[in-house]
Amino acid sequence: MKKLKSDSKVGIIGGEVTNHLKNTLYLFKILFRSISGILR
Repeated sequence: MKKLKSDSKVGIIGGEVTNHLKNTLYLFKILFRSISGILR
């Protein structure tokens, strides 16, 4: 029971990190598109 609790905590933190990375990648994609649009 105790182990399961800590595992779920790690899973929640991992999910937060994954979401943060996805959002960062999405922002970078938008930035890259706007920069390439300006350069054209």
